[in-house]
Amino acid sequence: MKNLINQVFNRLTVVEFSYKDNKNIFWKCKCICGKENVIVSSSNLLNGNTQSCGCLAKEKLIIRNKKYNQYNLSGEYGIGYTSKGEEFYFDLEDYNKIKDYCWIYTKSGYVVTRNNKETIYFHKYVMNTSNELEVDHINRIKSVNRKLNLRPCTIKLNSQNKSLGTNNKSGIIGVHFCNTKNRWVAKIKLNRKTVKSKYFKNKDDAIKFRLLLEKQYFEDGFEPQRHLFEQYNIK
Repeated sequence: MKNLINQVFNRLTVVEFSYKDNKNIFWKCKCICGKENVIVSSSNLLNGNTQSCGCLAKEKLIIRNKKYNQYNLSGEYGIGYTSKGEEFYFDLEDYNKIKDYCWIYTKSGYVVTRNNKETIYFHKYVMNTSNELEVDHINRIKSVNRKLNLRPCTIKLNSQNKSLGTNNKSGIIGVHFCNTKNRWVAKIKLNRKTVKSKYFKNKDDAIKFRLLLEKQYFEDGFEPQRHLFEQYNIK
């Protein structure tokens, strides 16, 4: 009987003799994945028929069945495509970091992947920020996950740089028409509470007042409608 104790065969390490029958000798092995008491015959160990406790075959099956995204890397930035053909954008330098995951869109528009039971957000993953910080999309387009469009920030600042609500009819955040007073209303909220509001006959006056409130109450760079500042002469 050839002693195989302490010898390594792929993922299996022989621990001790188990038993012998008329045809073969069997050994108790430990797998690299941690599983113990894996019983394998000498012949299967020596000829490589058995290489693990079964975990290797499971991993190969997962890899074979795993879904991947399609990518276009021909431009100055990368474009990824979900299985539904939805596009998302990233820096080419991040390709090797993100290519082995299958990225999808959530209902809220974020690009994510799932690793076991953990949801990984694309924008947080490429920025590698701490759990205490959020990552803000500067232009508020969640599919654009290039670093020039991402910045670490607090939850408060992230909430300030918000997009126009789907039920907004004025086209301006914080501005709506009040039918009972027949006036335009401009207001601003902090911590979900209205801190200042005012009525106007003219919509443009209401918009300018709202922009002035953003300039006053929001941190520089996090005003959601800063793209309108020049148009309304907000300095």
